[in-house]
Amino acid sequence: MRISQKGFTLIELMIVVAIIGILAAVAVPAYQDYVTKSKFSDTLRVLMSVKTATSMCMHENAGNVAACDTTVEIDTTLPSDLEMKYAGPITVTATTAAINVTADAGA
Repeated sequence: MRISQKGFTLIELMIVVAIIGILAAVAVPAYQDYVTKSKFSDTLRVLMSVKTATSMCMHENAGNVAACDTTVEIDTTLPSDLEMKYAGPITVTATTAAINVTADAGA
């Protein structure tokens, strides 16, 4: 009487491990890029209120940049540190009305 053994051979198991390794090598960088893009998008989402207020101020003042270079003049408050999870403080540059923010290295 012959007894047959059931299971996988060592070669089959090593091929499966190699395939999983290749998939992981491709998936990890893609996931890191996805996380970075999501942090950057979150920072831009928070900045949209400041951008909109600055645009409205520029429109109401016929493009006079000097009339829209502080938060008081654009009639808004800057996002708090809690809202800015992935970036430093926001500043509105005098005389140019440029909105400046420094993102963290991860974003």
